Amino acid sequence: MAADLNTIRRKVRRLTRTPSPSHLSDQDIDEYINTFYIYDLPEELRLAALKLTLTFFTEPFKDVYATDSVPGLVGFLQNYITVEQPMYIAGKLCYFSQSREEFFNLYPIISYRPVINGGDGVTTAFSGFIPNVPTVQNSVSFTSIASAPNGEALVIKDQPITGNNISGLLVDQQGNNYGGAFINYITGEYSFNFTLNGVPIAPAFGAPIQAQYLPYKATLPTAILFYGNEFTLRPIPDTAYKVTMNAFVRPTAFNGDPVMTPFLEEWWQYLSYGAAKKIFEDRAELESVENIMPEFIRQQDLILRRTLVQYSAKLPQTIYNMVGYNSLGWNSQSGGNF
Repeated sequence: MAADLNTIRRKVRRLTRTPSPSHLSDQDIDEYINTFYIYDLPEELRLAALKLTLTFFTEPFKDVYATDSVPGLVGFLQNYITVEQPMYIAGKLCYFSQSREEFFNLYPIISYRPVINGGDGVTTAFSGFIPNVPTVQNSVSFTSIASAPNGEALVIKDQPITGNNISGLLVDQQGNNYGGAFINYITGEYSFNFTLNGVPIAPAFGAPIQAQYLPYKATLPTAILFYGNEFTLRPIPDTAYKVTMNAFVRPTAFNGDPVMTPFLEEWWQYLSYGAAKKIFEDRAELESVENIMPEFIRQQDLILRRTLVQYSAKLPQTIYNMVGYNSLGWNSQSGGNF
């Protein structure tokens, strides 16, 4: 028996008592099917068939990876639902967190704050090298106090350049980059003018000029934070490493091809009932919704059974059935022995 889009359409028409395309077109039915298939099904059911391995590669001296701007993660927000453990970096099991508090308690972001110069009430331009580098992007700032009469706080901060992990711009609090001010994250070289609203202004006489930044030692990362749709790695990588993790993916929408089938053909009846339920809801036919709910739930149980049976064969992990130990604790992936 066929389990294609044409079969699902026919089932939906029978369930909704809409045999004629003049009352409900195939295009409208497809929209209901796709709405249920793409948005409802993967949120209601975390099916094993929709779990896959997601992979991306790190870049040298880069710690933050926005999910929609990295090869391997493009379209992440729309195409993937959740990520989960285990996660590996260069084949090594790593620590994973979704809590900034938890992650940065382990990897503090306390700035190094050396005084690099002093104001004379006249000079606005400063250049040189900050010590203890390399430094983390988006962590660099230079601060002081402006000359009289106002005595405002002077702040110059770094603004990373997309695709450039070595150098960044230096801008004032309004985002103005004056005279090509820059910071080299690797060597520590800097050059900038203190400015307010893009206009150079000198620090007050005797006012300390302080650099604030987060130095680090690049090496193989061992921990990942997923927060704000970004992956943050610690330690910061010194080269390209392969990162792999489990992810739940959204199924591919039907494109109108009548012979196209669902990800698993056994889902076709569940999709038919799901689409019919949405049609009845839009018509405010609540009694009809109630009438199809028993079979809708039965179909839901049927397509969930494969995942439940697959997972039920796995014993809960304890220290007595795991086979290895590493710096992150007992685990079954490290390959060691008691």
